[in-house]
Amino acid sequence: AGKATISINFFRLFRAMRLVKLLNRGEHLRTLLWTFIKSFQALPYVALLILMLFFIYAVIGMQMFGKIRLDASTQINRNNNFRTFFSASLVLFRSATGEAWQEILLDCVNGMET
Repeated sequence: AGKATISINFFRLFRAMRLVKLLNRGEHLRTLLWTFIKSFQALPYVALLILMLFFIYAVIGMQMFGKIRLDASTQINRNNNFRTFFSASLVLFRSATGEAWQEILLDCVNGMET
């Protein structure tokens, strides 16, 4: 019976060592959290850069693709075109997020040929 008691107490020692191990990881967690918070400070600058790029490309898109004929059977239709700044920005957002950007590209190229 004495040997069984010693082995249980021995395993309880490992449980206490896990707590010490977690406390040592606390510093790493604090460092990770601090880095995460510091990265959020740069987020407005990244958003401003993306907005500036969208503005520039929307204006260029209006100049290059604003006169393409609208066709309901293509991706360049009355809801998705480069005729106004707002709609050009929406087309750019759709393309940036990967929604049917290939079809938009092909329809713009085909529309410029006519």
